Amino acid sequence: MTTASFPTQHMTEPTPYDGIAFNKGDLQLVSFDDVEFIVDSLKVSAASPVLRDMAATSGRPVHVRESGSALQALLAIIIAGEEPFAHAPNVVQDLATLQLLVKYDCKPALTYATTTLKCLLMEGDVCPFQSFILGAQLGDLDLCRTAIVHGDVPPLDAGAQTFLQPYRDTLPAVYADALRDCWNSSTDPKARGNMFIELMSLSDSDDGSDFSH
Repeated sequence: MTTASFPTQHMTEPTPYDGIAFNKGDLQLVSFDDVEFIVDSLKVSAASPVLRDMAATSGRPVHVRESGSALQALLAIIIAGEEPFAHAPNVVQDLATLQLLVKYDCKPALTYATTTLKCLLMEGDVCPFQSFILGAQLGDLDLCRTAIVHGDVPPLDAGAQTFLQPYRDTLPAVYADALRDCWNSSTDPKARGNMFIELMSLSDSDDGSDFSH
């Protein structure tokens, strides 16, 4: 299983995609720090219903309440077709970008990104703990389950605790508890993954929350 360095801080900004310019098209998007992007309105509309509606109802240019680096990272994936997870030192650094995909309802891009991450997990190319954190932050139980099935370090291991520490404020306790309990329930990876889903389902029914969305 892959050995990855643990991040030391929570990422609040997407990692920039260097060398990508957005200067062709019929739609001008402007970030809150006045960075301008010229893009094809048809591509934007197809990729993001939220940006489509903003373009239809606001004046031109369209002002987006994101930083220039955040908007550039979003457009790099949904317009330029950049591969997610290909440029960051660890996958948790892509959390901010994935959260933007959720915020702007970029379902095809988000599905592709999470599917790509699951494939990388199965191939042992990314850290399972980092992937679990992403799944928990996105409310993606299947991604969390895949990370558990392909993980190889107990969640109470010192290294795991070092990794988890920066994210305790944002990681729902129910995910951390279910991870610990499912790991202790069996030595079989698939059984652990299935137990995680069962524990999350029980938590869902107990408090009325829906963690799958």
